[in-house]
Amino acid sequence: MYVISFAILFLANSGGVSDDRTASPRANGATCDGCHTGGSFDAKLNLTGIPSKGIKNLDTLKLKLEVSDAISRGAGFQIVALDTKSEVYAGKWIAGIGSKLINNNGIGLSHNAPRGWVNGKGDWSFQWIAPATGGPFTFYYVVNFVNSNGSTSGDNPITGNTNVLLPVNELSRLELDYRYNPNGKEIFLQHSNSDIAKLSATIYDQQGRAVVDIKSTERMDVSNLANGIYFIKINTASNAVTKKILIY
Repeated sequence: MYVISFAILFLANSGGVSDDRTASPRANGATCDGCHTGGSFDAKLNLTGIPSKGIKNLDTLKLKLEVSDAISRGAGFQIVALDTKSEVYAGKWIAGIGSKLINNNGIGLSHNAPRGWVNGKGDWSFQWIAPATGGPFTFYYVVNFVNSNGSTSGDNPITGNTNVLLPVNELSRLELDYRYNPNGKEIFLQHSNSDIAKLSATIYDQQGRAVVDIKSTERMDVSNLANGIYFIKINTASNAVTKKILIY
């Protein structure tokens, strides 16, 4: 299972900055709040275009960063993707309208001019190509909502990140397995063209008690389980496997 995290930063700097300010581990947590401070906006961020069940290696994600705020006058942004384990920049970015590569080195994207609002809303669209290897991954993002008063006072940087499942390769799809999505606290069962009507799974706690049981579906809701180590048994008409799983 692979997880991707995105980091996005909205900046008041008219053309964006040349280094990572997304609060990612590569940025050592840095954002624009060293300069842009004093604002307090009821701003909302939403990164769309990420499949909940994961993607294949080298897939292209068509992403949209949607923002809204009724008070600020606009914003700028950055977004990067990191390999969660090695904390190196990952994937390839393709800029869209209103965005550009950070410092032309491809570590992420930034705005090329602050974006104003239409009815308190705005968005940027761009693409990210998943790497052939590595993972899990994380997209980190931070947004600097500005009041356009001619200075850096009264602005409000807001950070966030989004986890994304990256694929198991095609060979592993031949085996019984699972993928865990910690954001939605859900498990997706993985099988090789098995009759879904004969697919079932049970999760056991460390005392051997069955705590979740499903049949004839590929999705398990584990939102009611406490964090910890469990065991999942996956069954088909001709095969069965038991694996350890960490719920967090």
